[in-house]
Amino acid sequence: MKSVCIIGAGPAGLAAAKTFLQTGRFDVTVYEKSHRIGGIWALDENSKDGFLNPQTPTNLSRFTVGFSDLDWNSVDLESAGSVNSERTNGTKSKVPTFPKAWQVNRYLETYKQRYIPETVINLNHEAVKAIRLPQGWSITTKDHSTQTVKESKFDYLIIASGFFSTPRALSKNVPHLPERMNIKSIHSSQFRNLDDLFEGQIPKAKTILLIGGGNSSGETGAAIAMQLSNTQWSPDETKKNLYEGCKIIHVLPRPLYAIPPFNEYEPNSRTYVPLDFKLYDFSKRPLDLPSYGGLQPPEVRDIVHGALRKMVGSDQSDLGSEALVSLTDGKKGTVYVALSESYAEFVRSGLIQAINGRVSAIETDEAGGTNVTISSEKTGMRTIDGIGAIVYATGYTPTTALGFLDESVRTALNYDPTSLRLPVLLEQWQTTNKSVPDLAFVGFYEGPYWPMIEMQARLTVSRWLDGTTAPSKPFEQSTTLLTLREHMRDRDPGVPQYWFGDYLGYMEDVAKFLHLARNNSSFSPREGCPSPARYFASPNPDSATIMQELYTTWHACTRTGLDSIF
Repeated sequence: MKSVCIIGAGPAGLAAAKTFLQTGRFDVTVYEKSHRIGGIWALDENSKDGFLNPQTPTNLSRFTVGFSDLDWNSVDLESAGSVNSERTNGTKSKVPTFPKAWQVNRYLETYKQRYIPETVINLNHEAVKAIRLPQGWSITTKDHSTQTVKESKFDYLIIASGFFSTPRALSKNVPHLPERMNIKSIHSSQFRNLDDLFEGQIPKAKTILLIGGGNSSGETGAAIAMQLSNTQWSPDETKKNLYEGCKIIHVLPRPLYAIPPFNEYEPNSRTYVPLDFKLYDFSKRPLDLPSYGGLQPPEVRDIVHGALRKMVGSDQSDLGSEALVSLTDGKKGTVYVALSESYAEFVRSGLIQAINGRVSAIETDEAGGTNVTISSEKTGMRTIDGIGAIVYATGYTPTTALGFLDESVRTALNYDPTSLRLPVLLEQWQTTNKSVPDLAFVGFYEGPYWPMIEMQARLTVSRWLDGTTAPSKPFEQSTTLLTLREHMRDRDPGVPQYWFGDYLGYMEDVAKFLHLARNNSSFSPREGCPSPARYFASPNPDSATIMQELYTTWHACTRTGLDSIF
């Protein structure tokens, strides 16, 4: 038996633990610094802490947010006695197409109970040092329950501690800040309601400044705008007067497409499908198209912009904001999207005002007011005053998930703490670096689709059991990645929102390499979309059930419309 240490008990750590345990050939130990499993999904129905609002729905459907051997329908989502209970007339809760964050935690707890013995996971244990030995690893952990420190030896180490480990500070995104901020300033992950910004008081200044140009900025902007709209039309005059006249100014460096969770399957078809059904349709992907990653050439950008414009129905010029309209052909940057049903309409209404540029300074004037300076290649410098609160959607830094590694290991990984998106150089579908073959990463990249996490775990098992090593993809060569890192630092418009984003292509790649059985169920081979249950390591009842429900849902959506099943 070889011993494996796994750092982190979020989706990646749990999938890795289950995958290694099922071989019967590894002794597995998981260290999790929190008091509970789940990572960013460590939430109860009414949790106030964490990076997510517990009521936040997943970006992709339950057919993508899940694993191959746990059917969502087998998870108990009932929450008797809660004001937000999903229970209906005493019957079992129906699983929503886009589960809420607290429901995802229930899924992970069920997964752990089914597949991972209690003795495997050590909660409240933080990895504080990892030293690579001539053979294996020395891992030092701190037990936060007893404040004791312990050193243990392992043959292998897996880092599954999360790419989105720590919110990035505002100071890392805005060069000039006042010594003391006179208004509330919070990261987008901290926003739950308007009281978080104004503490239940009538704001002296009515403008909420939103900073950031990624998915979380659009989601947060829509959430704030919805709450402002609710108070505006509230029958409670106290609430109505509290935030009357408030608006959002969203400063974003590039246009952002707001994509709703359900989309027309074909233009004018009047049949709607969940977003991942639309984006990852086997029938729409050319058979000879290899998997891809890294920089996008201008011609590819044009194609992707065209596809997104078909999805949203226009180039967004009808919204009345130039900041959301891309440049002309040949000059477009890569597509950036926010998954939101309402962001675009709040821009159209004027409740959200989108402004192109970057915040270069935030200052406090003599009267105690707060103003912001915005620099833009399109419009130059401009100042906006009357800022009442700031929400910054500046992303996360993964460096805290790597700080316990010995300096020699970080050097071997080409570690760069200033690179938020590419802090280490990895290959074989972002799982390893050949300089440190007894170290693996699972889920350590932007946008960790759960099926890909499961594939990464299987790939690592295969590599450590059989020594099977896949040839590196061209876009994962170290020289290519170093060049990509420089382009990211220079804010090159050719860097996509998710540089490692060809989810369908990577799933097909790894499945072929591992000779995994293909579970098409009732689908034809080039029909439907990928799902973890479509690539199972061994037959199981859950994968068959998941695939049959996927098939039923797919055909109901694409042929008869959502009303037939929802």
